[in-house]
Amino acid sequence: MGAAVAKDGAQRQRTYRGASPEQRQFERRDRLLGSALELYGTVGFANVSIQALCRHSGVTARHFYEAFDSRDQVLEELHDRIVGEAAALVVGALDGVEPTDPTAMSRAGLHAFYTSMLGDPRRARIAMIEVMGLPAEKALACVDQFGAIIEAYAVQLEAAGLVRLPSVHLTAVILAGAVRQLMVDWLTARDRAPVEELVEVTTDLFATVGRFAAP
Repeated sequence: MGAAVAKDGAQRQRTYRGASPEQRQFERRDRLLGSALELYGTVGFANVSIQALCRHSGVTARHFYEAFDSRDQVLEELHDRIVGEAAALVVGALDGVEPTDPTAMSRAGLHAFYTSMLGDPRRARIAMIEVMGLPAEKALACVDQFGAIIEAYAVQLEAAGLVRLPSVHLTAVILAGAVRQLMVDWLTARDRAPVEELVEVTTDLFATVGRFAAP
């Protein structure tokens, strides 16, 4: 009898409302990240305490520290998620374009990037502005990753004679930095330009810098 009661108690500890402890921890972590997206992306990382994250997400402080070491770690993970999703969309868009047309490739990649970021301005604010409160290698991770994508495709285009660059790496750094600054300007502007305008302006910049050859 006692063994049966103990076994039943252990089973209840393992599952609660049909969810395992691991599932519940994952759900709490996801709620915290959702709250961070809303709060960091609207009132700003510096203005959001752990207590505020807990109140917004409905997660206790004890459970917060089971999921994260600090609010900085929440920002890092959220930033990595945003950047990873944007990078995947950019690569997917580029892979769907004929690799002999650098203008079409630029337009497709930029459209995917701007749409991913600016379709929800909270994402762009976190990736471009709020992340600057973290160490430099993390604060610049979005620019670095986007620059790496530009560089990888530029190498292929240069090998095919479709672009002419004095330095592929430095050009990629410059273009990625220009895109970041344009997004920061967009986020802080009173009148925000439509995404299509940003795409066309930046595509023209890429074509000018890369001295694109005709497809």
